[in-house]
Amino acid sequence: MATTAQALLAEVLRSPDDDEWRRLYADALVELGDVRGELIHVQLRSSTLPVSPERARLEARATELLREHEASWAPPLGPMGESQTFTRGFVETLRVGERAELPPGHAPLFPDHPVRALTAFTNDAFEAGIPDVVARLPPLSRLEFIGLPPEELLSLEGLGGAPELHTLALSADRLFIPIPRLRLKGLRSLSLRSTAGDREVEVLCRQAWAPQLRALSLSGELSASGARTLARSHALDGLTSLELAGNFRLGGAGFRALGEFAAPGLRVLDVSHCDMGGEGLRALLRMPLSGLTHFSAHHDRLVAADVAPLTAALPEGLTHLKLASNALGNAGVQQLLETLRAPRLEVLELGVNGLDARAVPPLLAHLPPSVRALSLTWNPLGSDGLDALAGNPALAQLHTLDLGGTKAGERGLLTLAKSPFLAGLRTLNLHALVLSPEVTRALCENPALEALGELSVDLRPEFVRDAAARLLRARFGPVLHQRW
Repeated sequence: MATTAQALLAEVLRSPDDDEWRRLYADALVELGDVRGELIHVQLRSSTLPVSPERARLEARATELLREHEASWAPPLGPMGESQTFTRGFVETLRVGERAELPPGHAPLFPDHPVRALTAFTNDAFEAGIPDVVARLPPLSRLEFIGLPPEELLSLEGLGGAPELHTLALSADRLFIPIPRLRLKGLRSLSLRSTAGDREVEVLCRQAWAPQLRALSLSGELSASGARTLARSHALDGLTSLELAGNFRLGGAGFRALGEFAAPGLRVLDVSHCDMGGEGLRALLRMPLSGLTHFSAHHDRLVAADVAPLTAALPEGLTHLKLASNALGNAGVQQLLETLRAPRLEVLELGVNGLDARAVPPLLAHLPPSVRALSLTWNPLGSDGLDALAGNPALAQLHTLDLGGTKAGERGLLTLAKSPFLAGLRTLNLHALVLSPEVTRALCENPALEALGELSVDLRPEFVRDAAARLLRARFGPVLHQRW
C-alpha cells in the first residue's frame, strides 16, 4: 500500500490541478493510518463550499491537524520569518523571510509538495539568496518579491525559461526595477508596487512580452507622463484588468490621458486612493467601459455631484462597485441607486460616505435584487439606521452584510439581532460595536442565523463582556472571528 501511495503522490505532483489524484492519495494515506489523509479530505471538501457553518467547522479541523502535524509534513525553513500555506492538503504557497534557513546542499525544497507560488520578504541581508530558493523549488507559476534588492532580481533574469510563470509581483523601495533583464515568455499578470512610475511604464511598453499581459497593477509614482505612455501604447491593448491604486501624482492631466486608453477587453478597473476628484472621474470615464464588471474608486474625493456621470458611464454588466471612503452622502447614494443600471450587480461597498439613518430606506428601496454583499461600514447609521435595515425584507437577499463601526446602540443592534430577514446571511460584520448581553442572547437565539458561516465582532472587554463572549463562542464556535 505504501508503494501505491508513493505512485499516487507522483501523480499529484505531476497534475496539481487534478483533485481526483489528491483524493486517491488521501484514501491511501487513511488506509495506512496516516492522519495526513484526513487533512487532504478536509481541505478538499472545504475548498468547494461557500462561507457556511460546515466550511468553518472543516477549516477549524484543518487548523487543529496542522497545529499538531505541520512540522513533520512540511518542515519550516528556519525559526522565524517564513511560513507555508497548505491548500487542498499540500503546500502550494511559500513565504520566505529575511531569516529563512535553507537546508545545506542543493536538494529540492518541499519535494513532496506542488509548490507553485513564492512570496519573498527580502533585504540586502537575505543570506540564502533568492536564486537559490527558486532553483530548489518546483517550476513556479507565481512569484512575489517585497523589498527585493535589485541585484537579486538581476540574477533571476533567466526566469523566462520557465513557461509556468504567469504572475510576477515586485516591490522595490530604492532603485529602478530592471525589467529589460527579465525574459518572461509566459507572463500574464504583472504587479509593480511602491515605486512604479513613468520610467517603468515606458520600459514595460517596449517589452516583447507586454502584449501578452492580461492583468497589470501599477502603484506608487505614476504621473501624467506615464499615463500618456500607457494610453498611447498599443502594447497593452489586451489588458482585461488594470489597477492603478495609490498613484496620487496622476492629477487631472493624468486622468485625461487615461481617458484615451483603449483596451476593448477591460473588465476590472481600480483607481482607488488616487485623489481623483470629480474632474478626474469625468476624464477617466471617456475610456471604453462597455465590458467592465469591476470598478473601484475608494478614497477618491467623490461627491454627490459626481454620481450622474458615473452611473451614465457604467455598463449594465457591472457586478462589483466599490466606492468606500468618499463623500457621497445620503443624497449621492440615493441618486446612485436610482440611476444605476446594473441588473447583475453583486457587490456594493459604500463604507465611510457620511450616511446616516435617513439613507437606509431609499438605499434598500432601490437596491438591485442581484446584490449579495453590502458594506456600510463606518457610516454613522446609529440605532435608527439599524432599525430601518433590520425591518426591511430586502435584507433577505444579502449573503454578506458589513456594519462595523456604524455607531449603533443597543436598541438598533437588538432589532437587528432579532430580525427574521437574516436567513440568507453567510457573513455578518459587527466590528467595533458594543454587544450587550441582551444583544448577544438575541444573536445566539435567532434561528435565521443557522446558516451563518462567519460572524466578525470585537471581543475586547469594552465591546463584549466576558460572559457574553463565552456565549458567542459556545453558539458560533469556529464561525466566530475576532476583528480589532
